[in-house]
Amino acid sequence: MTQPEEIILQWFGDIENELQWQKILEQPQPKLEQLALAALQQSYQGKTLKKGFDEI
Repeated sequence: MTQPEEIILQWFGDIENELQWQKILEQPQPKLEQLALAALQQSYQGKTLKKGFDEI
């Protein structure tokens, strides 16, 4: 197999992987939604702290 053919096969593999991730991410995420709602509720109740990424 020549180098251009290998590059093309890798490219198609990358596209297939991306399409699989898109299908996964399009599915409902009820647990993530529950966690987000709980985080919002805690924030509204003043139970959270404001921090930067370097403080986590």
